[in-house]
Amino acid sequence: MPIFHIETTRRPARAALRSLADALGALFDAPAGHVWVRIVPLDPALVAENLEGTPSDGALVRVILRALPEEAVLAERAKAITRLVAATLGRPEADVHVYFDPPAAGRIAFGGELVPRPPPA
Repeated sequence: MPIFHIETTRRPARAALRSLADALGALFDAPAGHVWVRIVPLDPALVAENLEGTPSDGALVRVILRALPEEAVLAERAKAITRLVAATLGRPEADVHVYFDPPAAGRIAFGGELVPRPPPA
């Protein structure tokens, strides 16, 4: 169920976006049809970074997951997501920033069906 919202001034080709979705699906062991990648276009004139001479041409990647894995696994996945997005957008990895939403189980529904929270341990 991973969902990726990528805010960027870049517009990858459809084939590159599909390849990114496939690669992210493999990273998360998600079955076909269970990974969503959405490019949220940003107008470069409306994006700034507080470093003079730095182009505001990176990417902010918001990741929504049913549950968050342990921090070590999350760190590995953040690096892998960064590599994949940077390669797809033709940007240096230093220009890609990843953040993870709180666990989505109990807060997200697909086709009107709420994804249940796991039972307490």
